Amino acid sequence: MKRSIVTLAGLLLALSSLHPAISSPGHPLLNEGGASTTGTAGNIVIAGTGNGAGSSNTTGTSNTTTVAKPLPGAATTWKIAEGYSIKFDGKGASGTLSGLKGAIVFDEKDPGGSHFNVTVSTATINTGNNLKNKHVKSEKYLDVEKFPLIKFSSSSIKASGNGYTANGTLEIHGVKKQISMPFQFKSNGNGGTFTANIEISRKDYKIGSSSWLLGDDFKVEISVPVTK
Repeated sequence: MKRSIVTLAGLLLALSSLHPAISSPGHPLLNEGGASTTGTAGNIVIAGTGNGAGSSNTTGTSNTTTVAKPLPGAATTWKIAEGYSIKFDGKGASGTLSGLKGAIVFDEKDPGGSHFNVTVSTATINTGNNLKNKHVKSEKYLDVEKFPLIKFSSSSIKASGNGYTANGTLEIHGVKKQISMPFQFKSNGNGGTFTANIEISRKDYKIGSSSWLLGDDFKVEISVPVTK
């Protein structure tokens, strides 16, 4: 046994004369519990830990800039641009609404991470007839003083067919209803345009009473250009 130990010691001494680094206390041959060796390795940086037998920790340095791992893509927050339109049409009344505001966060490649939270001013309704405008803004219909905003807040957005569908809550005249709104998005450089067509029943939102002069169902056409 003593002879074996002596022979091993001699071998290590012989190797250290050829490679002086082996005589370092941190060399793995002299430290079975692990070692830490530091050196320069071009543009490669390697880091590890030596917590057990045979493990090692090697660290290299370089003058290159560390490149961070890319973060997952986030949906774009779009700004509502000039030129949007909200048109409605039904028996006895047609016209436009404006005063569109709110947050539009949308990624056409990841619609699940998108959401809409927008409002429209009821006081901006314009039928093209001053008398009709007065009636529709009154307490009998939209009651714009008590309910100044039409609100839509999405709960989910998903790809659907050749477009998308936004599910969410539409609030008109103080009444909230769950709706599904199909829409399209056409990108154009740093901008794009959202378009949608939906149908709304005024009875669902308790707007006015039954009338042979005014229909119950109204088609709504929406076009909203946006920019980044």
